Amino acid sequence: MYSAEQPSPRPVSRAELLAVGIILAVAAYLRLRDVDLGYLSIHTTRDLYRSQLLLRGVEFPLLGSELQYGGRVLGPLMYLLCAIPLAISTSPVSIAVLIAVLNTALIGVVWRFTRAHFGPGAALWTAAMYAVFPLEISQLRFYWNPCFLPAVVTGALICLFGVAVRGHPWQMLGVALFICLGLQLHISAAELIVSCAVV
Repeated sequence: MYSAEQPSPRPVSRAELLAVGIILAVAAYLRLRDVDLGYLSIHTTRDLYRSQLLLRGVEFPLLGSELQYGGRVLGPLMYLLCAIPLAISTSPVSIAVLIAVLNTALIGVVWRFTRAHFGPGAALWTAAMYAVFPLEISQLRFYWNPCFLPAVVTGALICLFGVAVRGHPWQMLGVALFICLGLQLHISAAELIVSCAVV
């Protein structure tokens, strides 16, 4: 059974740091290799256009992307995220690079969290499996809103872990924030509400 007390993690050895560095290098290579090859749909083109309008000061959207069967997600976070790389380069490849960099950095976050709570061995295996997971890598080439969900979901689950296991009820604010951000990206983030209710 897991204890609510924070374990005192062992210091990170040079060998472990080397292993993490190799994992992150492999992850970055797989995510950035042929980064210009992707699936550009009418939906992603629409989002890129709205992000460019935002950058030009033409309009500031209050709602997000349209849902497939009507309605819209409640917030412009997707447009704001896309505007960051588009301010540097107008090519959609810039968004793919941002997604790849964020996703690679997320592997480091997952390693740190897993190591702190479950030990170095579990952390290295978790990071390594995430780094080479084919479905994750292929989905990152779509330039679309679900590509940003892994970071939001990880943040929500780390906060939820703090509430349920560590006994810090104030971290529900973090859970609520990440759920709100996730719902601005994709309606599937509503599943986090179900996870919170179950816990």
